[in-house]
Amino acid sequence: MEKLGSIGAVLVSPCGVPVEFLSEKVPVAWMDHFLQSSNHPIYELELLPVWISLVEWEGHLENSQCVFYLDNEAARGSLIGGSSSQDS
Repeated sequence: MEKLGSIGAVLVSPCGVPVEFLSEKVPVAWMDHFLQSSNHPIYELELLPVWISLVEWEGHLENSQCVFYLDNEAARGSLIGGSSSQDS
């Protein structure tokens, strides 16, 4: 059975106004890659929208401070520490 994944992010202005959002299904090939190392790739699915938002919203985020809200402690710890023990 094929496992599906989805991601999402919201860009909110300093005034608390939503500016942009993204909501996407994760490509099957990416899910297959994630599933090679985990039956439940929550870690990868939490980090993916952070990376995509930094790339897609670069113009909005340039010269600003960003706050990312994640509900996965391992993913949050990797962002804080700037590294991961996960294989790529």
